[in-house]
Amino acid sequence: MKEDLYFIGTLPEPTGGVTIYNQRKVQILSKDYNVNVVQPKFDTIFKIIFVLISNKGITYISTFNFIIVFMVVIFKFKNFYFIDHNTSRHIEGFGKIKKGFSLNFLKSAKKIILVSPHLLNNYKNFDFYENLNFKIEEAFIPPNISEKNEIIENFYPKFLKDNLSGKKLVLASASKTNLDILGQDIYSLELTLKAYDNLASKYPTLLFVMAIAEFSKDEFGNRIRLICNELQKKHKNFLFLTNNTPIWPLFEHGILFLRITTTDGDSVSLKESLFFNCPVLATDVVRRPEGTKLFNLVNDDLYEQVSQIIEEFK
Repeated sequence: MKEDLYFIGTLPEPTGGVTIYNQRKVQILSKDYNVNVVQPKFDTIFKIIFVLISNKGITYISTFNFIIVFMVVIFKFKNFYFIDHNTSRHIEGFGKIKKGFSLNFLKSAKKIILVSPHLLNNYKNFDFYENLNFKIEEAFIPPNISEKNEIIENFYPKFLKDNLSGKKLVLASASKTNLDILGQDIYSLELTLKAYDNLASKYPTLLFVMAIAEFSKDEFGNRIRLICNELQKKHKNFLFLTNNTPIWPLFEHGILFLRITTTDGDSVSLKESLFFNCPVLATDVVRRPEGTKLFNLVNDDLYEQVSQIIEEFK
């Protein structure tokens, strides 16, 4: 009989790097444990309290939600593994009380799992650094290939299914239509869609896919949705996907994946693309994985650079 394990963290939806990681981590843990997932929501507070008070087994906490942090400290819960997705970088900027609880939370962890080695730098200024128990795990967990056919059947329109032969997809994605604090289009969606408009006319045998998991309910989100709808009417070889549609089964049919962001974290979709041998063109705003083709938002022309990659592929 499998041992019980509690996993406190958010699963898709919404779709994002952390939620996808959590979902795949749970799948892996389920091979050896009876995993009980508790998502940090208002209506699960009492269940979380129950776990913190009564659970003597294994608990993973994959969130830095302050309510969870507060309860862990108050209930003096120590038998847990904390998965740090780089939220620890914010601690130095917290107010005195919030910072105190956050530091006590870290001290209480049985082990801190870091999704990248560089996250160790977030801890080195803490006077209790030497007493912490770290484990470094690769943030990218490959998708479960056995789910591929089910995703294709249940999520993709017939037109897309009919085009899943060989390699002829150019892909771009965004978790949400977001602007950064300077009002910039984080995923360069307008820039990408403008390039798509010209590229779709130039390469009628290719299919240009834009996947936006969720649209913000504001003027920017409405404008991007309108552009996508207009392009879909204008070009038979343009398709836009939304409502958290998984896109990883498309990468093995892709000739290029675009990650044209103004800033970035550890992109899951970028690593999925490389995993399935789909070339990636990404901005040079952060360090990128080996094999990524780099794009500069100031000096490079997206239409020209994508055209060049397509011509090289042909």
